[in-house]
Amino acid sequence: MAEVIEGITDQVFAVNSRLALYTRDGAERLQRFLRESTATNDLVVTPSDVAVRSVHAVKATATQWAVVRSLQSLVPDATVVLREHVLSSKRHQDSASLTVFGVLVTKPHGPFVLRREYVVDDLHLAAVGS
Repeated sequence: MAEVIEGITDQVFAVNSRLALYTRDGAERLQRFLRESTATNDLVVTPSDVAVRSVHAVKATATQWAVVRSLQSLVPDATVVLREHVLSSKRHQDSASLTVFGVLVTKPHGPFVLRREYVVDDLHLAAVGS
């Protein structure tokens, strides 16, 4: 059933193909961020080290807001929300946290509620020409 829902979701959200999917790779992402920000190349972050706080974003850059508006026009019957994911390390508590933004799109489709989250940061969007 999960594969069927994933296939339907792929079809329904095909209009959003220029945006990268948000991946839940917090340990890798946070490790890379902490290594760069502390200049400590041997710092290790495992999945169990990661704490994530996710909330609806209360502020948006012009670029992020443009993505939200674009998705609202592409999928007018969907709910489109800018999400803020704050990743921190339980083991390296004195280290900075990393904030990642995503746009969560949900849409009813028959008996299902389909969900897709896209990464929305200026770096990724510049790469796709947004």
